[in-house]
Amino acid sequence: MIQDILEKTETLYQMIKKNNHEALVKYKLNHKKYRILTYILNAKKCSPSTLSDQLHYDRPTITILIKQLEEDGWIKREVNQLNRRYIEITLTPEGERKMEALILNASISAGFEGMLEQGELELLSSLLNKLLSAV
Repeated sequence: MIQDILEKTETLYQMIKKNNHEALVKYKLNHKKYRILTYILNAKKCSPSTLSDQLHYDRPTITILIKQLEEDGWIKREVNQLNRRYIEITLTPEGERKMEALILNASISAGFEGMLEQGELELLSSLLNKLLSAV
């Protein structure tokens, strides 16, 4: 049963990744950058170490991707005024606008909205979070 769940999860992941590739290319993004932007969009602000921990990318990778996203105008880095060693990353207004357009125009989440009811989406999210916390 577990193997069946893992195989279906992997298949679903690969299908979503393939379907969304075209939308990401339009915005000059790759999957890793999209994951970072989505995390920041949901969190509002975060640190590089939080991104590394939550997305399971090593620190050098996060550093490179953050630099590229900042150069492209998606995000900005600011030093926390209370703790000068802490860097906060947020989306720029342009980054927020682009993310909203990307999410609305792409098939990134549209396929699930018509297929699953709100309660089913909430249950799926809860179960996935439970599995992730055990890993």
